[in-house]
Amino acid sequence: MKRAARSPAVRSRARGMRSLALAASLAITGCGSDGTGPQAPDPGPLRLMVTQASAGAGGLLVEISGPGVGTATPSYRVWQTEPGSSRTVLFLKGAVQPGPVAQLDVPDRNVAYVARVLDASAGAGGHYERQSPSDFGVELRR
Repeated sequence: MKRAARSPAVRSRARGMRSLALAASLAITGCGSDGTGPQAPDPGPLRLMVTQASAGAGGLLVEISGPGVGTATPSYRVWQTEPGSSRTVLFLKGAVQPGPVAQLDVPDRNVAYVARVLDASAGAGGHYERQSPSDFGVELRR
């Protein structure tokens, strides 16, 4: 039995549906970094590093932003706001020098966590002087 001829409108619609299906297939395949899908979470520690510090630094107020920042394991005396939220603030007290100052547990190290200095001071023994936060640098590393 012979198929009935399709009208140009039906052929055009069918071609459009095939193009749409192909585009959707390519978009779904391209979601993963290697074409296999989204990356699995990589829980673990991130190190908070001081990359730049001015002479005589006596304290830093540092903000960490990202999903589920965990408890800090400090190299310095540290006070921390509530861990587990998307924003935590650490106060590091002591002669802050470049290098590692704390370790934070996070639920996914594939996520971009951000560290920044909110405030800084110089001095010791109860005599502190405010310093510019721009005189300090911090970053998070694996």
